Amino acid sequence: MILLSASAGGLSFGDFTPFVNVIIGTGFAGFVAVAFALDWIVSRGKHREVKDERDEWKALYLKEQESHQKTRDALTLASQRAEAGVEAAQVTKLLVDALREEHTRAPRV
Repeated sequence: MILLSASAGGLSFGDFTPFVNVIIGTGFAGFVAVAFALDWIVSRGKHREVKDERDEWKALYLKEQESHQKTRDALTLASQRAEAGVEAAQVTKLLVDALREEHTRAPRV
C-alpha cells in the first residue's frame, strides 16, 4: 500500500489519508466502496426513499401555502366587510342626525 504523508512541499490529505490509501490500493472498486461508506453514492432504494420523503414534504408545504392563502383571503374579506359596516354606521348616523334636526325644527302642535 502507498502511504501519503505531509512533508514540506509534498501532498497532504489530512484526515482523509486512510481513505486515499484505500482508493490507491484497491483502484476503482475501492473508490466505489469508500464512496458508499461516505454516502457520496447512494443505492437506488435509498434514493427512492429520499425522493418519496421529498414529495411528501412538498405536498405538505403546498397544502400549508394553500391554507395560508385561504386565511389571507378570509382576512381581506373580513376587512372589507368591516369597512362596509363602518361606512353604513356613518351613513346611519348622518340620517339619524338629519331626522333629529328636522324633528327639533318642526313646529309643535
